[in-house]
Amino acid sequence: MQIVPRFELPRLLNQAGLNVSTREFPDEIATHRLTIRESEPLPYVSGPKRKAVYPDGRIEGPYPLADRPLLSQFLGAAMTALGAERVLATVPEGTFWLNNKSLAAYFANVPDAMRVCRFLRARGLTDKFRGGFLLSTIDFAATLPLLAAQTYAGGADVQFTVLQPNGLKLTGVACHHFDIHFASPDPSTIVRLIDLTPPSLVAETLTLPEVSSLFSP
Repeated sequence: MQIVPRFELPRLLNQAGLNVSTREFPDEIATHRLTIRESEPLPYVSGPKRKAVYPDGRIEGPYPLADRPLLSQFLGAAMTALGAERVLATVPEGTFWLNNKSLAAYFANVPDAMRVCRFLRARGLTDKFRGGFLLSTIDFAATLPLLAAQTYAGGADVQFTVLQPNGLKLTGVACHHFDIHFASPDPSTIVRLIDLTPPSLVAETLTLPEVSSLFSP
């Protein structure tokens, strides 16, 4: 794992073909999306929790703040199966990783958050670090899932962007809604991800009708 300073992120995001501001593929490129969820969400019993609040106003939960191994490990396994060689891990602009002292104190009662915090602090990161991490294939089985656990344990979303090979255009976001959002301009990549999804997870695609079909007799 290589630490990437914040000022280097725009260059790497550009290299991946993303809009640096939105961290999405450009609007002029048709983007295919896939959401991966747990088939049986972790039930809330007690302790720190979070509700999932959606843009349409729906509220689900509460859910316990804790790693979702099925999701975090699937992210690493999917990158391996698709042939990714280098992946950039980032948090949204203006947010921090869990090594930040204030965040760490807030999530002190979340064991998985502390696990991520200890891992990051052991790398000598400053309290204000807002850069990213460059991951290679040897990091996909353990380090990538650990970074994804940050989100499910209460921290900021983590986006994983494929940098190499150049022909593989893909992002995967460990989301605070306790799921993964994949995006790619290549529909075959999304199909492969669906095929890779185990029975313990659910794959959901968003297919919108053509405008012309809405006005057909």
